[in-house]
Amino acid sequence: MARPMPKDEVKRLLETLPDDSSYEDIQYHIYVQQKIDRGLDASERGDFI
Repeated sequence: MARPMPKDEVKRLLETLPDDSSYEDIQYHIYVQQKIDRGLDASERGDFI
């Protein structure tokens, strides 16, 4: 299954966060999404314990 492009994923993320989100909140959510994506990539490669 193809995942959305990072830019599209960030747009979706920004739409779901509250309007009063700080830069730190946004950065945190992007960081978490990056970790999820890396984990999914590793899983697809069979590179996990």
